[in-house]
Amino acid sequence: MTSNKYEDKIYEFFSMEENFKTMVKVASHLDVVSKRLIREFWELLKEQLKEKMKEERRDFIVDFSGRFDDKWTKLWIYKKEWPTDKNGPLIAVAFQALDYGGRPFVGIFVDIENNQYKTDSIKSLLRGKKKLKDYDSNDPDDPWWVIWQMFPFEFTSHEKLYEILPETRQSALDKVIAVAFDMLDAIEEEMPTALREAKKWQRGK
Repeated sequence: MTSNKYEDKIYEFFSMEENFKTMVKVASHLDVVSKRLIREFWELLKEQLKEKMKEERRDFIVDFSGRFDDKWTKLWIYKKEWPTDKNGPLIAVAFQALDYGGRPFVGIFVDIENNQYKTDSIKSLLRGKKKLKDYDSNDPDDPWWVIWQMFPFEFTSHEKLYEILPETRQSALDKVIAVAFDMLDAIEEEMPTALREAKKWQRGK
């Protein structure tokens, strides 16, 4: 059996009865603390997005689409007057992969199952925007997203949650809010044209 000096020291320390009990007790709280950190991050993001909308006098809905622990749940940002159906808004800025184990991202979502609009024309229009050229748009397996940006951190392990600890998470929040507003600006600028060009009943299917 092979080992190294560091592992030997760790083993010697934690294999003592009292130290072992402490280790087990601390480890039992790891999942609870990690999941709360993630949930608090998203709740803070939702509240800060709403606050920024108020400051800038922008009329947007900011809310979760479903249960937090569902991998398809999104944090939506969209205008009430934009078209919606059973899947949610026709177009929105959305955050996904919210729960522990996910690799969260933010992007422009388009409901490709909406049967009143030609969503391909909306996607083409937005992908041509200069301010969106640096975001990813190359994923043929997921046609629901126009463009997206992976977060500079992820929730795939406990060790990767340092950036959303209470003393550090504001920097992470500021980064993703800035990206979301870039995307919102692009949608707002193009929405009248996008809806006019995409309306299926005007052009035929």
